Amino acid sequence: MSGLQKSHDPSRADYDWRMFSGFLRGRLRADGRGYRALAAVIGVTATDLSRAASGKELSVGKVLAICDWLDVAVRIFYLPPQKDAGNSACCSESFVKHDTGEAAE
Repeated sequence: MSGLQKSHDPSRADYDWRMFSGFLRGRLRADGRGYRALAAVIGVTATDLSRAASGKELSVGKVLAICDWLDVAVRIFYLPPQKDAGNSACCSESFVKHDTGEAAE
């Protein structure tokens, strides 16, 4: 897991809010303006910006606006589902004993 707030099921798509907020906080510090001034430039409220900087979930539109201001693709924080999530070697087909229907003597 890569720092998600909630437990992450790797077989399901998710968004890395912790990485998103860390990236945003770095840019906010570098910019030097206050949250209200930046929120007005970005097109969100100061509360939205504060929530984003603390890793809280936001609507898609607000995330898009913030990513546009950050000049990053929104997908860099996307966690795609892993096709083999939950499968371990101990349960893979080569390790599973199959019943052939023959009785053991």
